[in-house]
Amino acid sequence: MSFQRVGQGEYVRSLIFEFLNPKELCSVSLVSKEWQKDATSNMLWKNLASKRWSNKWTPNVDLKTNNWKREYVNAEKDAKNDRIKMEQLTKYYWKFKFKSQGGGTLGTQYVRYMGLSSLSRLHPYYGYLMMHAGYPPLRFKLEECKLPDGEWKQVVSIHTFPPHFVTREKDWSWKIENVFVVMRCVEDDEVPAKVK
Repeated sequence: MSFQRVGQGEYVRSLIFEFLNPKELCSVSLVSKEWQKDATSNMLWKNLASKRWSNKWTPNVDLKTNNWKREYVNAEKDAKNDRIKMEQLTKYYWKFKFKSQGGGTLGTQYVRYMGLSSLSRLHPYYGYLMMHAGYPPLRFKLEECKLPDGEWKQVVSIHTFPPHFVTREKDWSWKIENVFVVMRCVEDDEVPAKVK
């Protein structure tokens, strides 16, 4: 029996499509123009994204988009990237804590990385780490570092401190840490107003 005989083909098809994963949706979109229209529905991809991303860090997603499929694909591609870009490093606030080896009782603060726009063409990976008032800005460089086992890791070299390794977490957020401190990226609404 075709969907047309049911009389509510689009409705039934959309209910079925809600159970498909992104790869399956892309496959069924090749069946016909009608199926393509239903399989690329903005509402369908928005629902798919909200289920998939319920516990993911996705600050770059445009929540006002009229193309949720594109946002979904772009976010999924970005999540596979394990190298932070300078634009991302300088865009977010970072929750900064000392580990016990670094005097962990000093509490939490929010810091920002500031790129040097005047030198951006000459030195695109340099800038300053801005901490609370009273701390001088600390020069940093985003670079690759070869470990003793031959693996290359991305690091943020800050002033004269041991290298800070950059890691992409399972929830897609970023973490920067060395033996003394750990910094995690946070969304703007998590940062106290007095810090901004």
